[in-house]
Amino acid sequence: MRTLPIIIHLIISNFLLFSFNTVYSQTSKQQFYKTSAGHLFQLRIGDKCPEIEITHIINFKKNRAFISEFRGKGIILDFWATWCLPCISLLPKIDSLQKIFENEILFLPVSYEKEEVVSTMLNKIKNLKGTVLPSVTEDTVLKKLFNFNTYPHYVWIDTGGYIKAITYSNELTKVNLEAFIKGENLNLPIKEYYSPQNIHSNVPIFSQNDFSLKDSALIRYSIVTKYIPGAVSSAGGANNKIMLKNVSILTLFKFAYSEGNFNLLFGDSFIKIYSKDSLKYTYNKNWSEQQITDWHFKNAVCYDLLVPLEDSALKYKIMQQDLEKNFPLKAFKEKVKTKCFIIKQLGNSKDYISKGGKSERITNQYQLKYKNISIRALTLDLLKFYQYKNIQIFNETGYKGNIDIELNTDLHNIQLLNRELNKYNLSIQEETRDLDILVIKDHSN
Repeated sequence: MRTLPIIIHLIISNFLLFSFNTVYSQTSKQQFYKTSAGHLFQLRIGDKCPEIEITHIINFKKNRAFISEFRGKGIILDFWATWCLPCISLLPKIDSLQKIFENEILFLPVSYEKEEVVSTMLNKIKNLKGTVLPSVTEDTVLKKLFNFNTYPHYVWIDTGGYIKAITYSNELTKVNLEAFIKGENLNLPIKEYYSPQNIHSNVPIFSQNDFSLKDSALIRYSIVTKYIPGAVSSAGGANNKIMLKNVSILTLFKFAYSEGNFNLLFGDSFIKIYSKDSLKYTYNKNWSEQQITDWHFKNAVCYDLLVPLEDSALKYKIMQQDLEKNFPLKAFKEKVKTKCFIIKQLGNSKDYISKGGKSERITNQYQLKYKNISIRALTLDLLKFYQYKNIQIFNETGYKGNIDIELNTDLHNIQLLNRELNKYNLSIQEETRDLDILVIKDHSN
């Protein structure tokens, strides 16, 4: 029988939660806790932490230690990464709490990154903030035992080695820590882990796991689903495809109306939403991590679109039409004079032009290092550091190639940032431009 091409338009109102069963077995201290397949399994609240040798500890009296050596104190493992802005902003708070509870609790930051990467970051924080913290580097064991999906992540282990809490950062309060020290029942909100779903952007959502529809049979489709547990929130696609996973409905509209201009995706000041149900479409950024996570479970969605190659240029228009059909909202763009940051050339010398070689990119709050990286990355990376100001950043140097620069400063500080940029005959200045603002309204308005 000949397979007929099909045209699909689906709205899926329920989601699938994929799960698996694991057989647990306890082996020797050196092997830790492993499944029958030989994999480390996830420890939970109430479990006793196995005897783990922690290695690659820096800023501490010794560079390796067994977990039992800390049994006189409670331990709070702080899983973090140098690229995680919330993690970095919380380190001074962790340092302050460590000083308050230095005789009862050991805060131990844990990173999978190389020792030199972590050391560089911690030294910058020490110089700028006066914060000194020990940290586990190059971790390959702890993250597997205490699986998690997002940073930062906190595991509370009492003096007897039992796991008492697994939390977000909001639970790190004096009251909770004092209760932890006294051995009281904490009853803190649990930061849950969900098995990652390997969802590929170039494969239809309905062909990922239990579905078996072949890509070759597809001509055109669009799908909207509810939140898929374990799928990493992301946006992307190919020439004739768009896929967004576990995002807000507002993000869908921003993506559709950006039409490839990703600058529009940053900054709430570029969005005006007039809706009686606005909290269905986006969340309050002042909420706690747990409130935001709970909101995503209830309100986040996935969107998947495929159009024929010859219609690739129309995919954003098609997405816009889909959104207005599937949600009770309408959207349009209007021009507004807006303050923004402009990256400019100082003089004629372009000292930042790349000399070629192997590409290298390091980006965190206290260091931005490019070797043979597109200047467009500079705009996008700085946007991440200034999106809290709801301001856009544009490159008006006239140069669009690759650059070599190294900025060593607090990138949140525009004066310090300019001082570093000036070394390369660059500057960043606040000016006014006519920019598109996205307006979203209820259909009834």
